[in-house]
Amino acid sequence: MTGQRLRHQGSGGWIVDIATLKQHARDCEKRGDTAAALQTYEQILQHFERSEIEPEGPFYVKVGDLSLKSGQKEQALEMFERAAEQYARLGSEKSVIALCLKVLRTDATRADVYVRFARRLLRHGHVEQTRLVLVDYAERAKLRKTLTTLERLGARPEAELKVKLEKFFETVDRGAPQLPSSGERAAVTHPRPPQPMSQTTQHLALMIDERGRPVAAAPPMPPPSAVAQPELVVTDIAPMPEPVT
Repeated sequence: MTGQRLRHQGSGGWIVDIATLKQHARDCEKRGDTAAALQTYEQILQHFERSEIEPEGPFYVKVGDLSLKSGQKEQALEMFERAAEQYARLGSEKSVIALCLKVLRTDATRADVYVRFARRLLRHGHVEQTRLVLVDYAERAKLRKTLTTLERLGARPEAELKVKLEKFFETVDRGAPQLPSSGERAAVTHPRPPQPMSQTTQHLALMIDERGRPVAAAPPMPPPSAVAQPELVVTDIAPMPEPVT
């Protein structure tokens, strides 16, 4: 839709010029009238939905940012996730990662957001991009074992990588009743106090030993200034020798 002037027939029979509405919203923003800008963007969104035309990702991000400024957190999260869904279809892992971070900054309890949108990337056939999203999560969460596994997977053929990632998501779906006490734990610092972990997040804690069996035990207490994140482990990965320099 970039560069196009979308004219949509309103319910009252009059024509809505979307480009004009967008300019009005931008003018409201420049004046510092966030409420009026958001109201105008919401009006535009309604016209898009009625015409069954999907806005571009940046439009959702803009509505999300203004919603957040206006104190409408749930609407902001919905907009960020709509944008992430669109970028996942396109295979833009950098945009997906940026939106995952926006979601986490808005609500630190949604620690499963990386895995949810990594899964969507894989469903849309973007295999390497899926791995890169999980690599970013592992780096930020300081999950060294997971990071090593994911980096080694980068050298595998795409078909094999796809199978490994599918096994990982199957493991997530099966879930785990408890968090592991062995292996690496990670803490991602957020600007908010720690929140209870969701059931989906607990499912990510499933550890797999070399024979593919789940290993679980009671977790240690997380540090008071961080949100504890489970270790992500891609299953059935044979160790690879370190490169000879």
